[in-house]
Amino acid sequence: MNYFQYLRNKFPVYIISGVVVSLAVFIAVSMHRYDNHLFNVKYDLQTIVQNKNKIQDKVEEIDSLLSYLKSNYQVDIADVKSERQILRSLDKLKDHMPEASITATKFNKNADTMLLPVEIQLTIESYHMLLTTVEYITSFRVPDYKIKKLHIAEDSPGELVLLINGDLSMPDFSEELSYEQ
Repeated sequence: MNYFQYLRNKFPVYIISGVVVSLAVFIAVSMHRYDNHLFNVKYDLQTIVQNKNKIQDKVEEIDSLLSYLKSNYQVDIADVKSERQILRSLDKLKDHMPEASITATKFNKNADTMLLPVEIQLTIESYHMLLTTVEYITSFRVPDYKIKKLHIAEDSPGELVLLINGDLSMPDFSEELSYEQ
């Protein structure tokens, strides 16, 4: 028997069978990966369906928080401009203390916070007036008034002047927030 002739006749069969086997292995591996992918997608969809009520509760919680901010602090999250909110608070401060001399300089941005340095000078007549003034100033929450320096000096004999240096500050959402209803 001639082995060379035998191998020459069988070699194409071996190559074709090798290609068919490798193609079968490739298809089997691909089908296994696709099956795993479909299983993961099915699991993710089941998780979403199971968490649908939790998501709905969170959406309702966010909506109630937005309405709370709008009703109690007159903050509309859809249109938050830090400068506008700070200037509104400055106007409230001036309306509440018309006898005070209030000086504001220019806006500063510190990290993600917008700051407006504000100096308040007020003649105080009693200890009670001092306490109510400081209490009112520290009651600001959105935006917040941070007192840096509180100084009491005598302007003329028997007349005391309260000098408060601080900042009206609020987080700056102008670049991050794009809330649309």
